[in-house]
Amino acid sequence: MRYIHSLFFSALVLAPLLTFATPTPFAQCLVEKKVTVYGAWWCPYCFLELKAIDPSFSDRQMMKNAPAVAARFPFLKECGSEAPGSLIPNCVPEELNKETGRTKVGVPTNKLADGTLSVGSMNLEELAEWSGCPLPKK
Repeated sequence: MRYIHSLFFSALVLAPLLTFATPTPFAQCLVEKKVTVYGAWWCPYCFLELKAIDPSFSDRQMMKNAPAVAARFPFLKECGSEAPGSLIPNCVPEELNKETGRTKVGVPTNKLADGTLSVGSMNLEELAEWSGCPLPKK
């Protein structure tokens, strides 16, 4: 009985981590190009952007599973604090605020290695054009 309980518990805990263990080729390209996406677990636009990158990322509740999200989207910098709607102080670098002329940059904010910024959510085609990563084959 203990063995069955242990298997059941392992399946519940580990299944989400195993399901989202590796980045897609498009996500890997973003990593290689040193793209940083500043996002938050509670942000619906961040979720939509990540879902565009990886359509199998279909459940918004998965945003709360930090290890699985980090494995699947290694370019993502999680800026959401415990309280929905608030950001970890100084998570989005202060220089981004100065570059955009805003008093506070929200999420998602995307940054290329050369410092080029895009504030706000992008669909897959926009993200591919902006980053230089090829669109995934259908």
